[in-house]
Amino acid sequence: MGWAGPMPNAKGRMVGYAVAATCDTEGCGEKIDRGLGYVCGDMHDGGEHGCGDYFCGQHLYYGGCSPLCGPCLETWEETHVCPSCGEGEDGGTLCRICKEELA
Repeated sequence: MGWAGPMPNAKGRMVGYAVAATCDTEGCGEKIDRGLGYVCGDMHDGGEHGCGDYFCGQHLYYGGCSPLCGPCLETWEETHVCPSCGEGEDGGTLCRICKEELA
């Protein structure tokens, strides 16, 4: 089976790169599809860090673990522990390396 869809995700939404949609950001009408290229997180249900909603390029940010929407990226930044130095355990600050990756 391929990822073209349509197939339901855990939220009951039809997903797949052949499913036409618009960005889930309120007020944004950008046309997208519900393929993995537009999902917040690393899978259709969001994976470990995402919410599983779908966003256009202006509302999906490529930093950290996987593409994330603004609120999910904020949460990730607040809770991320840097894999290089362990910094972030006391209040969610990112080490210099991780900050540069997110910039």
